[in-house]
Amino acid sequence: AIKEEFPGITWKDIPRVVNSRWKALSEEERQPFKDRYNVLMRQYKIDAAAYDARKEASLSTCSKPESTPFEDELERVLGPKPK
Repeated sequence: AIKEEFPGITWKDIPRVVNSRWKALSEEERQPFKDRYNVLMRQYKIDAAAYDARKEASLSTCSKPESTPFEDELERVLGPKPK
């Protein structure tokens, strides 16, 4: 969307535009983004720990679990998983 609004913008200037828009948001407007970040960070930590455990136990003998404790929360914040 930024490239469409500013057709001649360079890649190094895009973060400046994004940063100024972020600063212009109220705390209430920022909250959904912060919630999404927190959920994704928790999921990343779970996935990283599972990966490390599988790596230690040998990738050929372990498999990834089908669900995680935060799956419902992820779906609530991010919407349903794409199929």
